[in-house]
Amino acid sequence: MPTDQIIKQVMSEFKQIDKDRLCKLSDDMYKEMEKGLSGKKSSLLMIPTYIHRLPSGSEAGNFLALDFGGSTFRVILVKLIANDSPVIKSTTIIMDNKMKSVAGEELFDHLAQCVADFVKKESLEHTEIPLGFTFSFPMQQSSLCYGTLVRWTKGFKNANVVDENVAELLNRALSKNEVTKKIKVVALANDTAGTLVAGCSKYANCHAGVILGTGTNAAYSEKVSNVSSLAGCSEKMVVINMEWGNFGEMGHLADLLTDYDKQLDAASNNPGNQLYEKMISGLYIGEISRLALLSRAEAKVIFSDDIPDLLFKENSLDGAAVSDCISSENGVKAVFPTASPSDVVVVQEVCIAVSDRAAKLAAAGIYAIWLKRDKDEFTVAVDGSVFLKHATFSKKDVMLTKEKYNPITQEEWIDSYFKYSPRYPLPPHLQLDPSLPSLHSLPDECLDLIFSHLSFEELVRVCVVCKRWYNGCLFAFSRRGDRLFMFMIMKYMNTTYFSGPRRNRAVTVG
Repeated sequence: MPTDQIIKQVMSEFKQIDKDRLCKLSDDMYKEMEKGLSGKKSSLLMIPTYIHRLPSGSEAGNFLALDFGGSTFRVILVKLIANDSPVIKSTTIIMDNKMKSVAGEELFDHLAQCVADFVKKESLEHTEIPLGFTFSFPMQQSSLCYGTLVRWTKGFKNANVVDENVAELLNRALSKNEVTKKIKVVALANDTAGTLVAGCSKYANCHAGVILGTGTNAAYSEKVSNVSSLAGCSEKMVVINMEWGNFGEMGHLADLLTDYDKQLDAASNNPGNQLYEKMISGLYIGEISRLALLSRAEAKVIFSDDIPDLLFKENSLDGAAVSDCISSENGVKAVFPTASPSDVVVVQEVCIAVSDRAAKLAAAGIYAIWLKRDKDEFTVAVDGSVFLKHATFSKKDVMLTKEKYNPITQEEWIDSYFKYSPRYPLPPHLQLDPSLPSLHSLPDECLDLIFSHLSFEELVRVCVVCKRWYNGCLFAFSRRGDRLFMFMIMKYMNTTYFSGPRRNRAVTVG
């Protein structure tokens, strides 16, 4: 089968989600948010976090944090300085797969030991210091320090943790260790709530936090009067943990599920749940890509001489491998050494299709939050390994001054960047006009002008030709307009949070 036909088949299977379908997804999620807040049956848990106040940037003091939620976890020492950047020291520990299935007590003892090792390294033994515990799994909270695990996700299945207060489980483990017995959990939060709180310390109009990593989730600030479970509460605002990974349980994603999605779901430890997460997050996009590639290999469309053993092994491809394949031909060769030139194209096409769909679905969710907030403009803080490290969710530092900008017309840019518009990254011999300035060097004003005149498909083509999605292929939407805009983040602020030029009635993703 010719390569162009294979590519069309891939596009057909993964369905190019157009503006209308994305907007329908946003509307459906918005309705599920409303139902969840009112106590009606919903695919979204919409859990109050009991965070009623967000930081202003004037806070000060020393704090420990344990960030636990997937393939890695972090222990962090934060020194907050009023109206200045915090001083942060941290260590990252890779989560051994065997720890995902040990008894719950052993898991929390392991977390406590990692805290103890870090505390000793920082010479803080026996020091009384408050700890914030970021626990990135569905939990039902009844106070800032009390939250019970609803169910494990992301491949975890540790016994004796579901329905238990995870803050107390960690406190027990810390108290057993001589080094950490004076350390107590003072706040329990989901990673999305933590991302929102961190974003607020930089951006006054930050009202949402999104995670695009091993898993995916979102949190946002909501009026207490809209939350039925908080009836009688005197506070005005509360951060809501959406647990949006479970969106789709009511059939909202049924028409977008491929055979590969269904295979992955059936083989998971939670069939029928977390469908949205299974189409977006780093834990699953590799497996979807593997299943799609294996199907083509078994049909003798690719790897006709010898199917790589990797394709027969469940979960052998991860998000990092997908990113490597998209990045370059060498990236494909590193994963599949026997790939022919035509195999390389197909592998890249499949990985791009899976990643493209993931980014669009994430964008639809962000738009749903914006609809619910009903704000002319607000900032979304985004974090997670997929967002930060995936080739098509990558960040780019473009803090360059106007003096470095050589004026050029919008027409020249469009003509140059659309001279070639393949669905996969340009091969080395197809060079763009070297006389034109790099896209990365253009100031905010010019980029905003250029992108505002492009259609959705044209924006996709720009990103493909430039070999990156600019801040995650997340989109800014014109609320009542007739077009869907991809929003390009312009400034990297030396953290995991971003800011960019504002557009009326639009979302800034940061």
